[in-house]
Amino acid sequence: MQQSLENLKDKYKIIVEWSAEDNCFLATVPELEGCQTHGDTADQAVIHAKEAIELHLETLKEDGIDLPIPESMIEESGKMPLRMDKQTHKKLNSFVKARNLSANEYVVGLIKDSFTNKRHKSAKSLAGEKVKDLVMKRRKLLTEGKLRTTSTKHKKTFKKAKRD
Repeated sequence: MQQSLENLKDKYKIIVEWSAEDNCFLATVPELEGCQTHGDTADQAVIHAKEAIELHLETLKEDGIDLPIPESMIEESGKMPLRMDKQTHKKLNSFVKARNLSANEYVVGLIKDSFTNKRHKSAKSLAGEKVKDLVMKRRKLLTEGKLRTTSTKHKKTFKKAKRD
């Protein structure tokens, strides 16, 4: 459905950030590729961004390009197809069945919990923690004599650690 410029121009998200490099506020409209401007104040940057949005939309319209619908106007259906390998699907079904849940409510709960978790961690930081935990467990087993290594490098490290 073709939307009019008047209906759309005030509905796009504007992100305003201070740029120390440029010594001004930058205003970006992420939904309109290349639509960025600046101002000496945040308010001025927003005013300039609204002007830039209008010019951007007018150019698209003149070029015969459909105007993009702002995210704020898109209604979500509440449905999202989810693909996973058969083994994961089987494990998920067994897990939720044992807890008298549906797979849908369990996955939705996990997603909601991730949004409320105050300490979002990147995959890289989680992987780093896992490696650190494994190294610490290995060291503990080595010092307790429950694990032996055949590597000369590890033997030297282990002997040094024992002396310390």
